[in-house]
Amino acid sequence: MTSKVRQHVKPGSTQSIPRGNCQHDGCNIRLGHSVNSARKWRLAFLLVGFFLRAMVRAEDADLLLTNGNVYTVTEKQPKAEAIAVKANRIVFVGSNEAAKKFHAAKIVDLHGSTVVPGFTDSHCHIFGIG
Repeated sequence: MTSKVRQHVKPGSTQSIPRGNCQHDGCNIRLGHSVNSARKWRLAFLLVGFFLRAMVRAEDADLLLTNGNVYTVTEKQPKAEAIAVKANRIVFVGSNEAAKKFHAAKIVDLHGSTVVPGFTDSHCHIFGIG
């Protein structure tokens, strides 16, 4: 016995099933949609998921400094282990574990070396300016 749905749509066809014409008990086909639209939606969701997963998984950085003794000069976080830099800006200061989310073009292992904020020394000698 052939169901009414099979009478309307052949396998692999992209014909629309007329709304309300399926009288088959237990028919799970969404009426009024093409047979291949489900495949298109599945492919779309798969591609979107693939690209979103890659974006959530890692952030890009130009430089990643790890395993350091970073003095931050802040009360909330006086010390850190890692620094991430992107476009000449510090985008992350924190632990080595948290720094694993970054994919950097260059990674420098500091081997416990100390990192301090940049000091700008703008001075002149009295005899040199006269």
